[in-house]
Amino acid sequence: MSQYSLSNVSNQTEEICLKAIDYDWRELKNVKNQTNKMCLLAIKHHWRAIQYVNNQTEEICLEAVRYDWRALQYVEKQTTAICLEAVSNYGEALQFVKKQTQLICLHALREQNRRTSLYFVEKRTHKLCLEAIKNIDSEELSYVKSKIKKYCLESIKQDERRSLFFIERETRQYCLKTVKRDGRALEYIHNQTIEICLEAVKENSDALKYVKNQTKDICLEAVKKYGLSLDYVKEQTPILCLIAVKENGYALRYVKNQTYEICLEAVRRNGLALQSVKEQTIEICLEAVKQNGIALAYVIEQTTEICLEAVKENSDALKYVKDKSDILTAKNYLVLKIEQQKVVTYQ
Repeated sequence: MSQYSLSNVSNQTEEICLKAIDYDWRELKNVKNQTNKMCLLAIKHHWRAIQYVNNQTEEICLEAVRYDWRALQYVEKQTTAICLEAVSNYGEALQFVKKQTQLICLHALREQNRRTSLYFVEKRTHKLCLEAIKNIDSEELSYVKSKIKKYCLESIKQDERRSLFFIERETRQYCLKTVKRDGRALEYIHNQTIEICLEAVKENSDALKYVKNQTKDICLEAVKKYGLSLDYVKEQTPILCLIAVKENGYALRYVKNQTYEICLEAVRRNGLALQSVKEQTIEICLEAVKQNGIALAYVIEQTTEICLEAVKENSDALKYVKDKSDILTAKNYLVLKIEQQKVVTYQ
């Protein structure tokens, strides 16, 4: 038992009680004669203290729901002011409102931190449904029984991507409007057309992973925009792979059947793509280190020529040279280059 416990204190002065509550807010339940000051101090420490308040005044209750909306569940006599304060802090506080009014529900639905306030509305009127969809989250549409066109269009305006998940009858108008704003909305479209899929990948190439029936044109549009989208292509072709690595050399990591031409193009775009080359050749390695000298770190069989080209491109590549004689050659090259620069500067 704490040294501040009031359970066995017969002479409870305000000072003693305040110290005990300050130490442990739960001590409020052991106070014989509670004051507003004691109650407010306890609530300041934890909103659950409201359940131990003997005389719940509006002032105390308002303070409690200001600290945390969940305190509303312990308020015995709920007033409009208390309920409005709670739902204004967090819309889902509506679930603890004993007598809902349209005013309280509207405040809950307009609150910015809510998620599914409409779920807790007992009487979902046309005005409340439209308010729910208009403000924040398309998920509210799932709680609207009659998904009329007005609700659906308003939902799309607010939350383009997820709203389609809750629309029972998709139309070309809804789908195109949505994917043009956020291609990832394709994930929620049941009746996908080539037109809709093309618009989706044009907006966001990552939408390719949601395309149910991929075509050459859809895949081409995606990898042209972002080479790494090749990862989502179900049936790769040499042309698609070549276009992908031209856009981003790192796309080579997703190429299932590597060819000399594809690998060469990849390292020309990004020398570090060499780490994904399955069968290295001298030509591929040379192109890689010419583009980025640090690619030498991924060269399996180093030659003097490859090492020299790497150091020419980036002197830091010297630390990746394995053979001592090649290190000496590279160092001599660097020394000669420095001397030549000095001569040019002097002249």
